[in-house]
Amino acid sequence: MRRVQRITGCATTTLNLMLQHLQPHLKTNEQVRVHHADELMFKNGGAKILRLNGCVHCHTHVYLPTSELIVCPKCHGPRFNQRGQPNESCWYFPIRDQLRALLKSPKYRDLLMHESRRKRNPTVMSDIYDSPRWHEIAGRPTMNLERIVLQFCVDGIPAHNRKECGSVKPIQSMILSLPPWLRYQANNMLIHMILPAHLKGNSV
Repeated sequence: MRRVQRITGCATTTLNLMLQHLQPHLKTNEQVRVHHADELMFKNGGAKILRLNGCVHCHTHVYLPTSELIVCPKCHGPRFNQRGQPNESCWYFPIRDQLRALLKSPKYRDLLMHESRRKRNPTVMSDIYDSPRWHEIAGRPTMNLERIVLQFCVDGIPAHNRKECGSVKPIQSMILSLPPWLRYQANNMLIHMILPAHLKGNSV
């Protein structure tokens, strides 16, 4: 259903309405909701979501979800606006938990060894692995999985693929250790943060 939402740009309320009409034809008597499926996918994928607040005055302090502070400990600026809402929020998805879940799969670990197992020609630069810069940053390939190289990517996109919903800035990690026919697919990237579109420059 979420895949349909990405293709069509429909709202979550539309998905729940579809499920409501499909419910009599499902084998389970339990009421099915999109958010229930989301929770199951997050659990299986090792995903965690943290909503973080930032200080809009000094642009350096970040409030953790457990923080009860209402003023910034660095500049004493207020955390909330006059409506009681955080002045700045973003959604953070810890990379470590996602990788931990992925590494439980032997097939996935095997894919991460593409660099050392691929065919290569010393006279041809056929992939980023052959570049001097890669060797400088990542070092030579090893026969055991000792490192995973990520590249952060950020861009502004319409939320839910609908222009009327406003814009957001997802920060994703491309896993360069994967084979090239997999690493560039959006499904194989790790979501790291989702920033509101108005956060720019020193505000990020």
